[in-house]
Amino acid sequence: MVRDTIATQPKISENKTDDDLLVSSDLNIISSLNVNQKTEFFENGKQLTEYITLELIDKALFDSKKNTAINFLLADTIAVKKQNGITELKCKNKTVKYIDKPEDNDGMQIFTYVGQMDFINKYLIAGSYYEGGDYTFVDKTSGEKTNTFVDYPYISPDKKNIICINSNGYETTADLELYEISENKVNQKMSASFKKWMPLLENNEMFWNRDGYLYLTVHNVKSFWNEKGLYNNKYQYIRIKIL
Repeated sequence: MVRDTIATQPKISENKTDDDLLVSSDLNIISSLNVNQKTEFFENGKQLTEYITLELIDKALFDSKKNTAINFLLADTIAVKKQNGITELKCKNKTVKYIDKPEDNDGMQIFTYVGQMDFINKYLIAGSYYEGGDYTFVDKTSGEKTNTFVDYPYISPDKKNIICINSNGYETTADLELYEISENKVNQKMSASFKKWMPLLENNEMFWNRDGYLYLTVHNVKSFWNEKGLYNNKYQYIRIKIL
């Protein structure tokens, strides 16, 4: 998977100690919530009690679930090759071109074909920009962009939902988006910024399991980076369930 090309160091950077370990009550504290295009901000934090539940787990449980992880991506990247900085998607109604601009400073953009989600008739494109990145669904019939996600879209085992989670280095939050899938349409149900933790996704340590939970590795925001400015390699494990 392609992540942002520019790593932004959070505001707080400390060595991890036992005092920095997350506890269960930290997990659902949010600083903002967006539902139906209306956003509420919570300067002092608020507990999220709807939409999802979050649970601290141990490494043994996390590792035991990897072998039965669910993934609906067909990573046929050999079938779509970039040529001279141009990625072409041959859709039924038209061919769509994504053109790299690697030397355009603030306007820098690099696109990577990730694969396709066949059951919803979508191609998946990753975009990397000067100060961020995203993932986009392109309809395989019309060639139109249908959804743009804050990070990689993880599809639930029942094919009814998508969760995306991004580490926001500017605000030191975990920005989560929840979507519903109805036939080939994907609609956002809510988005929220979690105040106490951020996911560590450099090793693609996030996956759905057939048990209906999304598993991932996380840090307390106070210890996401070590004193050398690198990702802290001591992390914790959580799982998320949609209500």
